[in-house]
Amino acid sequence: MLRALLHLVLKLHKFCLTSSVLKGGFYLHSELTSRSALHDVLPTVLGYVGIGIVFGIVSRAAGISVLITLLISTFVYAGSAQFVLITMLVNHSPLLPIVFSIFLVNARIMLMSTTLSPYFKQEPTWKNI
Repeated sequence: MLRALLHLVLKLHKFCLTSSVLKGGFYLHSELTSRSALHDVLPTVLGYVGIGIVFGIVSRAAGISVLITLLISTFVYAGSAQFVLITMLVNHSPLLPIVFSIFLVNARIMLMSTTLSPYFKQEPTWKNI
């Protein structure tokens, strides 16, 4: 299984390198097709897959069940918050410090949102969500 996963990652990496390299870097396509969308998001998806695999290994090593791991992955969006949550659950921390710690980890997203919000004022609210 690991060999097949490595083969897939190498194949996808080769696809990224050969299909749209411009002066040593990647660029986003101007056309809006499914193929260009797949190509544009592929590097990010591979990063998320890697973090997901590591999170699964860490949670199982900490003794967290598969069901709880899936629930955390479903409801906790920030990968770093997932690792904080697992660490604090294993150390039997109370609920309030867990919630506060995850809030602090996610506070960076609020700061980024306030910085970017002026650029999206012309769009309707439903598009900005």
